[in-house]
Amino acid sequence: MRVEQKFLFILTSVCFLVATLIANTPVIAEEDLAQCASKKVRFDGVEPLAYSDIVGESGAHIALSYQYPKLCNSQYGQECQGRAYLIPGDTVAVAKSCGDSSYVQFMGQKKITIGWVSKIHLKNRVAKLPYDDGAPPGYNHFFTPSAATMTLTKGQGRPVCEAYLQRLNQTVYYEPPYCGRPENDQVPGFVRLHRIILDPDEVSKLYGQVGAFLLRSNSTPPQVQNAQEMEEVSRAAGSHKILVWRYEPRVDVENDGTTTNLIVWTGSPISSTGKACGDPHFPNGDPASAGYVRKQLVLVLFDDRQHLDDDKTKELFAHPTRGRPVPDREPYRDTSSQYKAIGTSMGVFQYRNDVYFDTFFDGDGWADFYGQRARLASLRNHLGVFFHQRGATQQVCEYLFDVNQSPGFK
Repeated sequence: MRVEQKFLFILTSVCFLVATLIANTPVIAEEDLAQCASKKVRFDGVEPLAYSDIVGESGAHIALSYQYPKLCNSQYGQECQGRAYLIPGDTVAVAKSCGDSSYVQFMGQKKITIGWVSKIHLKNRVAKLPYDDGAPPGYNHFFTPSAATMTLTKGQGRPVCEAYLQRLNQTVYYEPPYCGRPENDQVPGFVRLHRIILDPDEVSKLYGQVGAFLLRSNSTPPQVQNAQEMEEVSRAAGSHKILVWRYEPRVDVENDGTTTNLIVWTGSPISSTGKACGDPHFPNGDPASAGYVRKQLVLVLFDDRQHLDDDKTKELFAHPTRGRPVPDREPYRDTSSQYKAIGTSMGVFQYRNDVYFDTFFDGDGWADFYGQRARLASLRNHLGVFFHQRGATQQVCEYLFDVNQSPGFK
């Protein structure tokens, strides 16, 4: 066989093989792609999301299309593609994939961008879903591990608020979210916080100071514990009726480049015989109004870790109206020295370089951060997120915890 004939034979064989592969490859009908592309999806984490890193050549601009590329009707594709793009190293949340494209969300520093990107530019992050907020504490036997459903009501379009929504809705809670919100880094952008549990002796030394701080008024001096009470507190700490932790490394809750010695105090700060945070309770003995104990405060210690810094705690976490309702346009001036926190269900988290704290509002007649909504029956299921910088605290996000859509919390 001459060379020309061999070449022709090989070329014919290759063409036949390619044709056979194409014939046996499943073809996604255009109408199926259209149905997939038009399916409504949300990036709230109620339906678990996947996360991927953008890959490509260094310095490349990866097109992000507003419409599904293969179904775009624009002659030149400009209306579909727009001007948005991603670069290698960006991280995106993936809500769905249709054919060779995925519908993704990119959290920028100040802006959120959503669109379609080719799957060849996605490298999946390995993560187990739904997310877990940490090892089960073990001491709380009253709560069945459950998911929660949160809705963002303030801060839509703000990256930290949208990212925290995904984190809240993709967590398996081993205790009610009033006491156990996530501190992990499985949702991109968040920094894992490391808890150091205080031993019973450390808790006992702080107990009297915390109780005095919360109960103190202009006419009430700081209280001093006796030996019997110290022993009771130590037993409560050992049984986790009172659980206290600090963070190591410490966090920069003032967002000024310096760290603060924070502790999180769960359980009763004024009675060693109370229930642990997250335990069920029946107000007035009525099972119909059952709920969970919500006692979790964030406090500040001096650097010696043995004394409470009253002034700094007030500066960071005190309620600006001490929980009192305030008429519109009428500022509230509190002359009392008694401490009232923004809420008694507080937590801390870090997103990128900034540290935030959050709390469910107390409700039951207590007002929100602005002195409003004191009569809103559902206020105690509203979770506010706060940011402190340059001596001032502002609320940046708010969520509504939908108990009826959260199995295990009813």
